[in-house]
Amino acid sequence: MSSNKYSFLERYGQTILKNGIAAIPFSLFNCQKELGLGPEEVWFISYVLSFRWGDALPYPSLSKLSRISGVRRDRLHRIVNRLKKKGLLVVINRRRTDGGKDRSFYDFTQLFCRIEEIMKAKSLDITNPIADDGEDTHVGKSDIPMTDIPTCPCPQNPTYPCPQNPTCKEEEIKEEEDNITTTLTSEEQEFLSLISSVEGYPFNKKRDAVFLRNLKELFPTVDILTETKKWAIYKQDKPLTKKSNPRSQLRNWLEIASKKQEGGKQNGGRIKPVAKPSATLNDWL
Repeated sequence: MSSNKYSFLERYGQTILKNGIAAIPFSLFNCQKELGLGPEEVWFISYVLSFRWGDALPYPSLSKLSRISGVRRDRLHRIVNRLKKKGLLVVINRRRTDGGKDRSFYDFTQLFCRIEEIMKAKSLDITNPIADDGEDTHVGKSDIPMTDIPTCPCPQNPTYPCPQNPTCKEEEIKEEEDNITTTLTSEEQEFLSLISSVEGYPFNKKRDAVFLRNLKELFPTVDILTETKKWAIYKQDKPLTKKSNPRSQLRNWLEIASKKQEGGKQNGGRIKPVAKPSATLNDWL
């Protein structure tokens, strides 16, 4: 008499098993129609839930997901926004100690509550929706290999990755002492928050606070915060490269905005940004 019991090692092999096995609730797939979820949304939720996390909420890296999956960040942001509009996801923003933007917490509590309501209303069994009839696909605790997979975020300090976790190195947050002697204004804080959200931007609290003050002197008629926000959104589609000079790019962006305010008919109707920042900015670009 054959047994339906199996091991992940026998099914997938050691190479695949070493990378971990995701635990996704079958009820997510059972209730997909009632939840109004599309394939992309189910895939995204599954990706987030595939990570082991304890008391703290998961905080996935969209940049890393984009690199792994090949899905552009702007598309990932649209998926997140759709889930938020459906009331199934709450994104909790976080800040680093240096004032920069950290990865956000993803709270699916409302999704779980909604699934529970649907399951109770329909009295559905939590079984594999695509299993063959008669196949026992239930996985007991003893079937799941308890390999030493580092948990992130660290339960002792859910705000930051555990320093003992080697897989967290690329996500490690480096605290920086800027020794700023002046108090930042709300405008400066918002500006620093905007530029630090741009992937690849070489954020430096002291340097960029001075950067803003110089920009305000150069472009007194331009709404710096509004234009910086536009530039940050633009950088989601046109990300920075290793050779990019982001401060110079932002300065050029503001140069264009300034010329548009003045009429902007130079160069045959085209507004051409300066190739290099002005001499007054050379010290910190």
